[in-house]
Amino acid sequence: MVSAKVLALPKEEQAKFLKGIAGEMGKRKAAYDMGSYKDAPPGFRFWCGPTIEPSDIRTALEVLEKIYKERAAVL
Repeated sequence: MVSAKVLALPKEEQAKFLKGIAGEMGKRKAAYDMGSYKDAPPGFRFWCGPTIEPSDIRTALEVLEKIYKERAAVL
């Protein structure tokens, strides 16, 4: 679910908001290099290949949700 506050931001601010979350994910050692590609719409990407445990993805998504809610609450 996307916060209405985030959707109301200009596209550049949305990208900055999401980039900040991706950086925080790295700081918390929950996921690395998960930001969208330069030419892609703002968002996240996760590598889910055979070397990744499903439990690691679940944990990363839980942390992502927590950070997103924390940051969206203060917009």
